[in-house]
Amino acid sequence: MNYYEKADNLLVGLSRHIGLKEPQHLDKYGETWLVSEGKKFLFRLNEIQRELTVSAYIAPLSGENTKKLVLRELLSSNFFWANTGGGVLGLDNTSGWICLSNTYKLDSTAENAFNSSFLRILGLVKYWRNLMLYLDVDGDTASSMQA
Repeated sequence: MNYYEKADNLLVGLSRHIGLKEPQHLDKYGETWLVSEGKKFLFRLNEIQRELTVSAYIAPLSGENTKKLVLRELLSSNFFWANTGGGVLGLDNTSGWICLSNTYKLDSTAENAFNSSFLRILGLVKYWRNLMLYLDVDGDTASSMQA
């Protein structure tokens, strides 16, 4: 089984695990989007590195005063992976959304571990969204948080 098939099988298993009606598959470029519980995720295969990366879209970074508070939290949470579940917090420059990205080695990631990790990421996205709403001193985060 090649790495594309391995990653695709993980996605199909995850689709089943979270109760999607249709199984999720990678496109011909090794990517796919998934929406679960109102949250948007990008799955991207890197066959050379033999990895599948999952990026959870948390919220847009907006409001000048809010940005300062949020950026401080993001940087402190990236330090020793606090509040990231082992992932990395970053900014998608194209969309302006803050993302939590986790990478999985396809040689050693079992379906059950992948599914459990995804559920943990869902919980972290909820945590970060709530924190961003709390830090939203400019009042424009909630209206722009729709996935």
